[in-house]
Order: sequence, then structure tokens, then C-alpha cells
Amino acid sequence: MNIPSICSYNEWDPLEEIIVGTIDGVTAPVLTHDIKTFIRKDYWSFYREHGGKPYPTELVKKAAKALDNLQEVLEGEGVIVRRPEAVDYAHHIFKTPYFTSAGFFNADVRDVLLVVGEEIIEAPMSQRCRYFEFLRYRPLIQEYFQQGAGWTAAPKPKMSDALYDWDYPEEDMAFFRGESGVPDSVGPLNGRFITTESEPCFDAADFTRFGRDILAQRSHVTNDLGIQWMQRHLGSEYRVHTVKFRDPAPIHMDATW
Repeated sequence: MNIPSICSYNEWDPLEEIIVGTIDGVTAPVLTHDIKTFIRKDYWSFYREHGGKPYPTELVKKAAKALDNLQEVLEGEGVIVRRPEAVDYAHHIFKTPYFTSAGFFNADVRDVLLVVGEEIIEAPMSQRCRYFEFLRYRPLIQEYFQQGAGWTAAPKPKMSDALYDWDYPEEDMAFFRGESGVPDSVGPLNGRFITTESEPCFDAADFTRFGRDILAQRSHVTNDLGIQWMQRHLGSEYRVHTVKFRDPAPIHMDATW
């Protein structure tokens, strides 16, 4: 009997192997209209100054230390830890027929890759600075594929201007998760998000696995078409449930609860 190289149906079974990201080469996103929805307004001045440039060295060193410590803790528990190769995103500007952008980072693997059973699903993402983030994980994914894992790359959105609500009110971006006194009129509480339904998009971190039941969140980075794609792709063996939280800035379910 062939033993699959990966097999995971939930968030709590004993962990055997994991990909931990790297912060090396991290670049501050340019403060575009869609990026404003996941950055606190009191930090906007920082991104206006540093957008498209490397983060300050002292911040990167602290983040790298935290990730290295996480690796050490996991390995101390007998978990195999894999790390992606770093890339200097500030010096890798990419251009598609629809946009030009610098990259971001490869620290949050959970945003890009979702394991369902014996299959790795690459999320298509919705932020332009993260469009090519999946490439840093491809060598590892190909290893798992050669060892028997399933591998699906969800259709990449064009990320043309049609994917974004350019009239999304900036005043609705003043509220952030965990804050009190958020009015019911704020976009996501009213069913309005920075992403439209022009084409499917989603981040893997907007899905949480409970065996054959998977919770999904409509957020600023995951739209209803993306959730529909996931349900159709997984088929009748899985049930994808769309859930809603009182979050004025939903972006990733694991940061919303």
C-alpha cells in the first residue's frame, strides 16, 4: 500500500511535517486602494514612505528571529520543518498585461497553500503584490507531488482593475478588527468588500478544515466565486460552509476569530 506524502483533514491532528516561511527579502507593499483595507490607518504614512522598498532592517531581524525560533520549537517536538528559498522582492518588479508591481514576502505559507486530504491546493490570491508568491514554494510542492501528493493550482485571476471596488469608501477603512463602536454601515458588515465578483479569487487562509466540513469566509481577499470554485473542485465528498463574522476588515479567517 502506498503511503501518501501528505495527508491532513483538520487543524488539530498531530503534526509531522510543515513548511515555515521566511521573512528574508520582504518588501513593504505600495499603499494602493486595496492594500489600505488590511493596514491600520495609523500605519499608512509608513507605507507611503516605504512602499516598494525593503522593510527596515531591525524589523526584519526581529521577524526572522521569531520564525527561526518557531522552527527550533517544532523540530524539538520531532516535526520536520521545510523552508522556502528567499527572494529580494524589492528588486524583482514584475509586469503582466494588467498591472505592474513589486512582490511582498514568503512568510505566511498559510495564505498561499491549503492541504485538503492528500492534495495541495495553490490559492490564486487577490493582491497584486502577492501574485507570484507561489513560485517560492514550487520546488517543495514538486517534491511532494513526486512522492504521490495531489497538486492543484486554482485559476489565477487577471487582477485587472475590474477585480477591485475603486469606489470603496476610505472612511470604512478606518475601522479594524477587535475595535468597539463599529457602525453597521461599514462595508463588510453590509456585504461590500474591496474585491468584486468579476472572477474567482481567494487566499487559503480564508478556509478552515473540520474533516469533510470546511468553513469559508467572504472577505476582502476571498470572493463568493472563489468559494464556489473550492466547493466545485472538492466535489460532493466535502461540504464548504460560508460563515460571516462581525469584522469590519475581514482578511483571513485565522485573523478574524
